Amino acid sequence: MVSLVGLSIFLFFCNAVLGDMVPGSCDDLVPEYCMLPFPNDHWRVPRDDGTYRLNFTIDTFPIDDNGLPIDPVAGKWNELHGFPVMPAITAYFPRLDESSIDSCAHWWNIEVSENMDSSPIILLDTVTMKQVPHWVELDHASFKEQVSEKRGLLIWPATALDFNRRYIVAIKPLRNRDGVVVSPSPLFQQLRDGVGVASRQTKHNDIFETLEKVGVNRKDLLLTWDFTTNTKTDVTGRLVSARDDARKRLGTDGPDYRIASVETEGLNELIGKQIKGQFRMPTYLNTRNPTPSSRLVLDEHSEPVFQGYDWYDFEVMVPKAFMDSPGAAGILQYGHGLFGTYKEVEYGSSDYMYEDATDYGYVICASTWIGLSSQDVPAMAEIIGRDLTDFQYIPDRTIQGVVNALGLMTMLKGKFGQDPEMLTTTDGLPIINPEKTAYFGNSEGGIFGTVYMAASQDVKRGLLGVPGGPYSLLLPRSLDFGAEFDIMKLRYNDPVDRLNLMQVMQLLWDRAEPAGFMKAVSRDPLPDTQPKEVLLHYGLGDAQVTWLGAQAIARSVDAVQYASSAKENGESFFGLELIADDVVVTGRSGIQGWDYGSAQAPLVNTPPSDEGDTHGCPRNDDRAQVQMGAFFLTGQISNVCGGTCVTDPATVNHCDAKPTE
Repeated sequence: MVSLVGLSIFLFFCNAVLGDMVPGSCDDLVPEYCMLPFPNDHWRVPRDDGTYRLNFTIDTFPIDDNGLPIDPVAGKWNELHGFPVMPAITAYFPRLDESSIDSCAHWWNIEVSENMDSSPIILLDTVTMKQVPHWVELDHASFKEQVSEKRGLLIWPATALDFNRRYIVAIKPLRNRDGVVVSPSPLFQQLRDGVGVASRQTKHNDIFETLEKVGVNRKDLLLTWDFTTNTKTDVTGRLVSARDDARKRLGTDGPDYRIASVETEGLNELIGKQIKGQFRMPTYLNTRNPTPSSRLVLDEHSEPVFQGYDWYDFEVMVPKAFMDSPGAAGILQYGHGLFGTYKEVEYGSSDYMYEDATDYGYVICASTWIGLSSQDVPAMAEIIGRDLTDFQYIPDRTIQGVVNALGLMTMLKGKFGQDPEMLTTTDGLPIINPEKTAYFGNSEGGIFGTVYMAASQDVKRGLLGVPGGPYSLLLPRSLDFGAEFDIMKLRYNDPVDRLNLMQVMQLLWDRAEPAGFMKAVSRDPLPDTQPKEVLLHYGLGDAQVTWLGAQAIARSVDAVQYASSAKENGESFFGLELIADDVVVTGRSGIQGWDYGSAQAPLVNTPPSDEGDTHGCPRNDDRAQVQMGAFFLTGQISNVCGGTCVTDPATVNHCDAKPTE
């Protein structure tokens, strides 16, 4: 068998003889893995129209153990203009262990990364010429067992990066588990010494010269490369275009609807009426059926094309307290959990929502997040189990699901709120106050709720319960992904290949998940959209959505946090404005952590134990509900615990340690 060093030398010789590397061929800076290091502008090339696009080949992405590749052309990866704005920046060096990254920043001490001189990792913004705060870890999630010498190196930006921005990654020497300094690959050694292939050398000379401006010497580097993030239009444009087209077609009255059932008996004691029906929304998908071939239909500008109208399910719950009170109820839109449906608003565990709606004055409405709903499970299983080339299915259908949710709110504010049989008093007066709106979502509803809040033109404040992003950060730390990850492990034997698959998916996922929309919530709003305020709740020990994802969102929306908030592993709450317990803030976003006595989260990227899972706790916590209610009504955030929010799970009303989403 040819050694990796011998193979690298052979490839270098071929390049020298045959000329520059073909765009899209393997990078070989990390010779064992074609895709690494990643993301990497080696895969980004100019097109005839003057734009840059990614240019992967059939051999770039991991190939499964049966020889099945992922097709970057058929899967539309090569239409992307750049890389994710919150990527898992990934490299691989043999035989690393935790001691290899001791001096790097970790999630509990991100501030260590700010010192460019002492940090072993440089993540340089080439516009500001400043170090980007980040944290580093080795992959522990991608193994069939928890023991392996193949641990990928992951560098996580602390917040979403800027769109269409070039970044340079530089890694200083690391020691492997044997205490030996890791050697650079032969190709990188040549580039570092100035004798590489012409085009590669020119490219890297620019990288080296840029690094030298901030005091980083090329001779001190184990590896360096650059990447450019995707454009804002490419990431957010499809959702914005579909939203605007749908709103134009629907008008201020919202979509048409048809009622399937109205129940007034046998409901929760707080609920006076349950309405189920369907609303008629513009659709931009080639089919409503959830099959792997389901896609948005796009024009030559990559904007969704109207395909007619389709009917989607919805549900409305009306508290008894407002059945005969004109203008007394606002509209609270609820977002359900993973692989769920709109019906989550009627589950027994939803009693807390009925209490909230009654206490703070809301009618509750919900639709289904198509894309990751119960109806999508068969298609999802086929995509993960057969061919990830079809992964675009998920962000495309999710975009339609978000557009539907936006349309439902318009319907409640418009014609449905005026319906003489649905939401009016005995005197025929509307009970809805259309100016009083809010969003509340948990788990997937908190995740997609970030996108909803960024895109909404009707809702100013939202509660994001146990949210997070990006998915490439969340999934390895989630018990919910266990079955899907097991399928991937059966198809891909190499743990680094499995890690790379997360990055493959994230490339497309940015268009419909928090990473691509975090900053649009408040810092950088979407077109014709006002900035929003969001309140994020998370519980320590959550085994389904890691609190690290909530903190990534919080930093991206400039949230405040009480300095006494519950901590994992003594973390520093880097990047968040810390405030004293007696401070009440108004007009800001905030984040609140809750400690229910569970064991601390693992220091590595594996899920916590399901025995102490707190995923369902914050939403059921009376104090969390009080904080949410005040935030919705006044925009104020106060510390309802008076200090650290610590609670025995047994004392929390209805807190299900293993909630059914």
